[in-house]
This record gives sequence, C-alpha cells and structure tokens, in this order.
Amino acid sequence: MGAGDEKGEGLLTPIVVGVALAMFSAAVAVASTFLIADPRIGVLAAMTLSFGCVGAAAGLLLTRRRTWGDPSWPPGTEPKPWTARRSRRVVLLYGVFLLLISVGGVVTLAGTDQNETDDPLRGWVLSTVFGVVGMTLIIRGVRRQPQPVHSSDRPESEPNVDVQEWMPLGPSRSRALFPWWALHVFSGQPLLLAMMIGAFLIPVAAGPLGAWTWPLGAVLLAVVAIIVSAVVRRRSRPPRISRDATRLLVGTKEIPTATITTAMVIAHPWEPDATARSIAVVLTASDDSRAVVGLRERGLLVLTDEQTEVLIAAIERTHIDLPRDKDDPRGRFSRMLYPNHLTKSDALHLVQEPPGDGEALPVGSSVT
Repeated sequence: MGAGDEKGEGLLTPIVVGVALAMFSAAVAVASTFLIADPRIGVLAAMTLSFGCVGAAAGLLLTRRRTWGDPSWPPGTEPKPWTARRSRRVVLLYGVFLLLISVGGVVTLAGTDQNETDDPLRGWVLSTVFGVVGMTLIIRGVRRQPQPVHSSDRPESEPNVDVQEWMPLGPSRSRALFPWWALHVFSGQPLLLAMMIGAFLIPVAAGPLGAWTWPLGAVLLAVVAIIVSAVVRRRSRPPRISRDATRLLVGTKEIPTATITTAMVIAHPWEPDATARSIAVVLTASDDSRAVVGLRERGLLVLTDEQTEVLIAAIERTHIDLPRDKDDPRGRFSRMLYPNHLTKSDALHLVQEPPGDGEALPVGSSVT
C-alpha cells in the first residue's frame, strides 16, 4: 500500500477533491447563466450561480492543501509580491472570460430564430466587441516579457537648445501619439477597461435601435477618440524649465518651483520584476498644478545631462515633502497612505539616478 493509503487518503487527496469541486461548481455556474432569463426559475438560477462561484473558489483553495492532515493549513494570509508573470496571467484570464462571453453570445444568436429576437444586430455587435477585446487581452497575456534593458547613457542635447529661454525636459518631439503615462492607468487595468466598455455599450444597446444606429455610433466614437487624443497630446507635451531653475512651464501655465510641495513616482509596467520599464516623476504645486517629467522610457534615459542638472537645481528650490492626511497631522502614516510619494531627498536621487530594470524604486521606505 502507498503512503497515501496508510494515511487513509487513497485517491481522494485534497488536490483531486479540489479540482473536482472546482470543475463541477464551474459547470453548475455556467449552466445557471443560461437559465437566469427564465422567469420561472430565474431567482433559483441566480442563487445557484452564486453557490457555483463559491464552490469553484473553495475547490481552487483546497488544491493548495497537500494532505488532509497538513499542519500548515489554512494557508498564510500574507500576500505574495505581485510579479509581471502574475499580471500577464490576470490579463490572460480576463481575455478568456470576455472571449467566452463572446462565443456564448454567438452560439446563442446562431441557434435562435431571428424572428424571436428583438434586435439580432445588437447582439452581434456586442459579441463582436467583447470578442475583439478578449482576443486583444489574450495576445497581451501570452506575449513574452521584453528583455531587461541596462542603460546608463543619457541622450545628447538637441541642437539650438542653448539659445532658448525655456529648456524642454525631454525630447521636443515624440514618435508616439502621446506619452506613455497619459494612458498607463487604463492600459494596466483590463478589468476597468472591460467595465468602461460595458458601461457604455449596455445602456446604448438597451433601447430600440435601428440598423443605421451602429455605424453612426462608430463614427461618433471615432470622432470623440480623435478629439480626446488631440487634446491629450497637446496637454501632455514635455514641460519646460527656465534656465535659472525657478519656473516650470506646462502648456501656457508657469509654475514657480518654490511652490512645488509634493513629488510622486509613476512607473509602467509597475511590477518590481518588470523589464523595459518607463518611469516618470509628477511634481505638484500648492495650487494643484502638475508637471510630469519622464525619466526613463522603455528602460532608456530620457533627460540629457544638462536637463538633469537644471531639474535637480529646481527640485532643490522646492518644498517637497510627503503629504499629510487631515487625520494624521504629524505624518506618521504618510508613507503608508501615500506609498508612491517621495521625500525631497528621494526625488533628488530619483532624478539623478533613475532606477533601471531590476532596481527598486525609492518608495516604501520608512518616514524620517
């Protein structure tokens, strides 16, 4: 007899039971979704769907248990550090979820009499949108992680910059539509993107729509996207700094460096083990005016030596400190409440030596 039989487990190990419970519960949950629309059993189907989701989660959790007598059970509550591989898995799961919704919609529409459907075109459009978004997320999830970039070489100064009153903090022209940080909030949150698409499409698709409505809606979305992109591109140009490091110019607004009170670092991708990482620092004045200065773009340094020296001189004139909550006037919990914000010394070190791939960002240290 095996060791498992001696312990009274046999084939019913926690992993086997957990996988079976998760698969059975997932099948029950999926089957319930097709019965919710039936008014006779809709409430019961919704309750079954809830229990199915709980059962699937319990089964997956049970697979982490080695044996029934495992003394380390339940597992520790300390969260594991988020990694780039974990992010890709989450993106892949979101993509598969949306693709399954799309496939289910297509199968339902194909097996339904067109005369019985209120507006078949509406369903086909929604299924197509969810399918495209799902495939996009799946491609992002299976894509290989870029190779680490180890670069400490700063770019050369642009010609004719010395004669200008204002020095640009970064390249004056960018090949991209707008800087990476303009949309990094949405690109790193696939669930938020799906929710935004659903929040827009579902109310629109709820009313009676004609066949001409969808092309018109697509044209309106394209026009809105072009206008928003143009505005974002114009407002997200690299800020400029005066030669004496006393003023920042963001668009047409001048910000005295002496009024800058906070600095925050943003990174994309933000995982500690991410490669080809882009980094920027956000400088905020007392009147909430903001200037975003890129430090690295896909692992490469952005600022020249002269731009770095002037920016360091400007930061030395500021009154940067960690923000303080109204309920924490002494700032004892500022690092916990504002983990991405920097002290003045942190900001100076970040600008002087932007961390490369594999190097930690200057956040999360204790408050001094």
